[in-house]
Amino acid sequence: MVCRRLNVKPPNAVYVGDNLEKDFIGANKLGMLTAHIDRKDAIHKDKVPALPEAEPTMRINCLTDILELVGRKKEYYNF
Repeated sequence: MVCRRLNVKPPNAVYVGDNLEKDFIGANKLGMLTAHIDRKDAIHKDKVPALPEAEPTMRINCLTDILELVGRKKEYYNF
């Protein structure tokens, strides 16, 4: 819904989440770059991907790491 409202195609968007159990399934299906924010004090720090499609494209430690992703294409990530 956000992509439609912003007129952005999903492959040109980044979805950031913190729950490996479920956050990335829908975004992965849409072809988005998905980033798991891995914080030491996270509520969901002990969660693991429930399904292969729940695995994020990459992991980051803080939101400012997203700045490095701007302008890059998903194919360049091999996580």
